[in-house]
Amino acid sequence: MNPLVASALVALSAAGFGAMAIFARYAYADGVDVYGVLMPRFVIAAAVLWWLLRLRGERLPPARRWPGLALMGLGYVAQSFCFFTALRYIPAGMVALLLYLYPIFVVLLAWLLGQEALTPRKLVALTVCSVGTALTLGLGDLGSSALDPRGVALAVGAALVYSVYIVGGSRATRGLEPMASTTVILASAAAGLVVIVAVRFALGEPARFAHSVSGWAAVLAIALVSTVLAVGLFVVGLKHLGASRTALISTLEPVLTVLLAALFLAERLAPAQFVGGALVLAGALLLAFAPASASSGRTARA
Repeated sequence: MNPLVASALVALSAAGFGAMAIFARYAYADGVDVYGVLMPRFVIAAAVLWWLLRLRGERLPPARRWPGLALMGLGYVAQSFCFFTALRYIPAGMVALLLYLYPIFVVLLAWLLGQEALTPRKLVALTVCSVGTALTLGLGDLGSSALDPRGVALAVGAALVYSVYIVGGSRATRGLEPMASTTVILASAAAGLVVIVAVRFALGEPARFAHSVSGWAAVLAIALVSTVLAVGLFVVGLKHLGASRTALISTLEPVLTVLLAALFLAERLAPAQFVGGALVLAGALLLAFAPASASSGRTARA
């Protein structure tokens, strides 16, 4: 595949992921809760990916690999729950920028586990991201209200969970076809959410699903555009470009979220927060070009 075409596909993938927070806000405006977004998202996405695998004649991974992939599915649920709940408390652009702390957490976790050394490059990236985070959270005016600490904690939590997901997933998915392993991960996430929603229903706390065309359109967009299409294009781009170049293009994601949030949700970040976000992305880019780094690649994500 032509590198320009592959790069365009990864950029479209980043746009799909970046638009997810915007779609979520529209779903919430219809009265949908987090479970009403996540369960349809994973059920629909898993069903579509399974159908695509059958259409292409590809097989699911061997059954002996399913337990590890199922654990990744549960991690995916935890990460998505933090991400989508954070959107209820702080601006979408802020959530997207804080999620991009995950490469730093991956580096620290890999170092703590003895998998990678803390090289000077990584230490510089850690410093740059730390300064960027301080600027993003500590300065500027977001408009009518200050940052809600619950949203900040959930967004950082999403990045932390995602870092564990990546480090653990690098072993669980080793040697497997990305799309096939992603199908099992999504199916496991869907099964876990069905159980959670059923238990909550039995306890008298039913999930709130969409009840209008616009609400269901937003939920379907999250499932099809921001999950199936975004993951599929990312996998194709990764195959033809490699991890570093794909990771570089993927840093468009939070930038696009900020732009889309300004366009459709009238959200504005202060100048200092733009600078902080740029520093966070700069740290991520330093790691994207680090050789043989676990933070350079990623599997299916929220």
